[in-house]
Amino acid sequence: MDLDLLKYLFRRQRYLQEKFHKLENYPKGMTEKEKEETFIKTLMFIFRETSEILDETNFKSHIKEHKSLDKEKILEEMIDLFKYWVNLCIIFEYSEDEVFDMFNKKSEIVEKKLLGEANVYR
Repeated sequence: MDLDLLKYLFRRQRYLQEKFHKLENYPKGMTEKEKEETFIKTLMFIFRETSEILDETNFKSHIKEHKSLDKEKILEEMIDLFKYWVNLCIIFEYSEDEVFDMFNKKSEIVEKKLLGEANVYR
């Protein structure tokens, strides 16, 4: 993902959170306790959205009749999940650059593991 696109997504989501929480410069107006409580609630929303994605698939192996996958509905649920994930980053004020860099760092570690390179664990 282009870093500029990531910055746009963060900026858009931060704006929506400022409106939702009625705080300018969200989350700077929150105490550490409020940030932690919001972080935990957001994680719970992520669990719920993950469940909603699963509900759109045929993950229950005991059910014989399989439904057709609705790719648009799955994408919609995945976007909900992504938006909550971005909220987690915003709550603890991770910058887009930090997220981008960590994504690339973790991807390099995974790639090394896949290639069988030794000592890729911290």
